[in-house]
Amino acid sequence: MEAIFKGKKELFTDLWIGKNSNYSWQEHAVIRLDMARILCETKKELVDSICRLVDAAAIPYGIYLEPELGPVEKIAYLVDRLAAKGWKVVVLIDEYDYAVINNFSNTELVESHNKTLHNFYIGLKSVGRHIDFLFFTGVSRFAQTSLFSAFKKESYYHSLFQIIGRLLGLDVRSEVSVATGELDNHSSP
Repeated sequence: MEAIFKGKKELFTDLWIGKNSNYSWQEHAVIRLDMARILCETKKELVDSICRLVDAAAIPYGIYLEPELGPVEKIAYLVDRLAAKGWKVVVLIDEYDYAVINNFSNTELVESHNKTLHNFYIGLKSVGRHIDFLFFTGVSRFAQTSLFSAFKKESYYHSLFQIIGRLLGLDVRSEVSVATGELDNHSSP
């Protein structure tokens, strides 16, 4: 997905999207944060690791982020600066739930990490007017909690159905969803 948003059509010449889609291949500024690379045994490790990820994402665009800024301020400043430079911004967050899953047996730390991550992700919402596309990957059901409640009606928050439709050049404006109970009832062996 990162290569698509960076406009690297040459990587897809033998694939359907490279041959048949009407995707524009416009280059975007891509902020890719791989949360599986963070240290998260304490709140300080989590905060410091997120700051390092955001700092690293800023480097290719020549943007310097002040060391005293926290993760929320860093991501907001980075998105604002990219937009000011004329970029359409894409944010890809891999393993959004890693810090929580990795510490699942420590209830107190899970609550702390959930709050820290919630605040960080809400920081993205504060600059949502500059985000053209936002995508999260993860394995947990935390998307059903308040962690993502603020994004559900934002134009830059996309379901997988909408992403596929966009890449295929379809006008997809609605989201397909499945109730948890329905999924559990129909996916049992």
